[in-house]
Amino acid sequence: MSAQPSANGITFRPPIATGVRLLRHGWAAWLATASVFASAASVSVQISEGPQADPPGSGGIIGLRQFGAESGLPQMTVFALSEDAAGYVYAGTQDGLARWDGQRFERLPHRTEGGDWVTQLLAVERGLWVGTDESGLYLWRDDQWLAVHDEAGRVLPSIQALANASAGGVWVGTQQGLLHCDERRCRPIPATSDLEVSELLETADGTLWVGTNIGGLFRFDPTADGLRRGAHFGRDQGLPNDAIRALLIDPRQRLWIGTGRGLARWDGQQMLRWRDTGSGPLGGVFALGQLADGSVYAALRGRGLARFRQDDGYSLYDLNDGLPDSFLQTLLIAGDPADPIIWLGTESNGVLRLESGRWRSFDERHGLPARVVVGVGLARFDDGPAQLWAGTLAGAVRWDQGRWLSLMPEPYEQTIVYELLVDERGRRWYGTQRGVLMEQDGQWLQIDSESHGLPAVVVHTLLLVADTLWIGTNHGLALYRDGQLLTPFAGRSEHAVISVRAMAQVDVPERGKLVLLGTGQGPQLSDGDWIEALPAACAPHPSIHDVEVLPNGEVWLGTRAGAVRLRWQDGAARCELVEEPAGGASTVYEIAVDRQGRVYLFGYDGVRRIDDPQSTDHSAGYRRFGLDDGLPALEFNRDALVDAAGRVWAANVAGLVMYEPDSPVTAPQDAFLRLQVEYEGHRLAAGSQLPASHGDLQFRPRLLSFRHEHQIRYRTRLAGLEEGASDWLASGDRRFPRIPPGNYRFEVEARDVAGALHGPVEFAFRVAAPWWQHPLTLLAAALGLLAAGLLA
Repeated sequence: MSAQPSANGITFRPPIATGVRLLRHGWAAWLATASVFASAASVSVQISEGPQADPPGSGGIIGLRQFGAESGLPQMTVFALSEDAAGYVYAGTQDGLARWDGQRFERLPHRTEGGDWVTQLLAVERGLWVGTDESGLYLWRDDQWLAVHDEAGRVLPSIQALANASAGGVWVGTQQGLLHCDERRCRPIPATSDLEVSELLETADGTLWVGTNIGGLFRFDPTADGLRRGAHFGRDQGLPNDAIRALLIDPRQRLWIGTGRGLARWDGQQMLRWRDTGSGPLGGVFALGQLADGSVYAALRGRGLARFRQDDGYSLYDLNDGLPDSFLQTLLIAGDPADPIIWLGTESNGVLRLESGRWRSFDERHGLPARVVVGVGLARFDDGPAQLWAGTLAGAVRWDQGRWLSLMPEPYEQTIVYELLVDERGRRWYGTQRGVLMEQDGQWLQIDSESHGLPAVVVHTLLLVADTLWIGTNHGLALYRDGQLLTPFAGRSEHAVISVRAMAQVDVPERGKLVLLGTGQGPQLSDGDWIEALPAACAPHPSIHDVEVLPNGEVWLGTRAGAVRLRWQDGAARCELVEEPAGGASTVYEIAVDRQGRVYLFGYDGVRRIDDPQSTDHSAGYRRFGLDDGLPALEFNRDALVDAAGRVWAANVAGLVMYEPDSPVTAPQDAFLRLQVEYEGHRLAAGSQLPASHGDLQFRPRLLSFRHEHQIRYRTRLAGLEEGASDWLASGDRRFPRIPPGNYRFEVEARDVAGALHGPVEFAFRVAAPWWQHPLTLLAAALGLLAAGLLA
């Protein structure tokens, strides 16, 4: 068997592409690899194909938090991720190493000149091994860099792989073979000098699996004299190709093998492989990680994220499922195995973290024609279940089997759609920027100002009442019935050109079912023949943006002054403004109610949620959602809904957003609370003494919970200076420019997103008295005064 360079030319391994490597080393590398195959032990393999991926969208939409330059990440290409024993998460990028402390990525600069590609990370009990592209191998320990060289004191070549060694130290893979390293030196393994090592894995019995860039996978068995080369696996043994990118041993001792063109699993007899997704090749598998339930996550290059179940089926998650980047290069499964925290490293979008309880957004990257969404709803197409649709400034789309499809055919493909209703006859009515469109059995009818006398060009809202279509426009209300357009209030000056932005059918006691209109002149009640304005209390601001009927029969109105609660009493409307805790804008453009009865208010300052709308005191059970909760922008447009799965969808100026109210919000129970103390830019040890004329003393507590960190709260106290603890604050950072002499103890507690307390953590120190307050100085002064008195 011989390896064909062209077969590997499409696979990549940061930092040096395989194609570049072949150019650099020429045919000598290819011939060396060929000789390796000749000496490898033959393996009898049964090859079988795994199932194709589940249908698109069947895995559900994933929640993500993205970390980039705004979070302190030095560069957006992430090669490696690792979590150390202290609880910090590290990211290796094209511009060095950074550490996440729960608030920001802190860059840890190398001693080398310029930016260095950190390609490999491996956390050990006391430190972090760091492999680079051009500067060799380092050990990061106690905030210090230790360079590790070979026996001749030379810098190692580009580091391609790191793995723990059971005998101590680490295995290090390079393009020139394998080495064993400790913190003093690196020793080459002669039996591997002809291998371009790309991946390493040592099993519990000491077996070392060595993956290569162009030569497949090798097994090395431990002997008294070192390592003996054993079996070889390549394309003839069932691997999708010979570029090895990831290795994993599961609890059943099966070996998972990620390659440049797919995934394989070897159980000792059978090689099961996944190469085809059903819609194209699986592609490169660059990292693997296993959950406690036995499922395996795979980071894919060009295909996003895959989750393989124990039944060997799998789901794919790509741009349409919430990922901002489908080119993943690494993954890290950290935290509690029962509730793992999953981190992803991308090619161009920084670090991602899977996280429930966040708003998720969709824009052009996910298939929307434009990111500004002006309408969203549910409608039934053909005989299937109701589908989600979204109207954007560049046309409308509907969600069908995991993909966005155009809502309407040409010439209406780019029509701006604000509203869509389907009547009992299956006719679809579209409220658009150019009037009303009706479609039935492929035939289209346009109702506009020119041909039918519609009061205005733009149609904001539609409502079906029996056989009548109510049409709300910028300049008045119209009704469409039996093929005729009616403008019932055109002759009434006070109602002729009112802007109708929202409508809902309401059941008014003793008066029956009527239509409540949200207009630019306050809420109006009508049956189509007559119209009347509601009391002034129902319009603290004349512009009514939304009308929402709650399950308990209340009607909530969205206004610029906030939400208004409307109740019916003896057939009359009784209104009161919904009081919200202070802070933020009060404008309400849209209102939605989830299945638990919680009310969501959408405006231009994020989302507010009221958990108990029946209460008049919302100081408890009230929450604001902002950019830290996943919103792409704080301003919303006019539409929101709750789908059959209970998810809340809303039209945002930067995309379509979705929230799952039922998704659990958890936090690690054993998260570390760390306290960093700095004095004049340097770490201060506990028990230190500061001079009387000391400079800035800074305390930086960090709860390494890594779930919804923006909701972590800190409570601090400097005992010896402060009587009581502070309030619970979003930041626990404290700075003291000058503290009087004495003994002190800084105390900090933290509360995570789930409400669990961590700490307290304490730090004791002392501030010395100035020289003139020193006891010996005071004694000398007293003796001097006494002597002066005696002389006098």
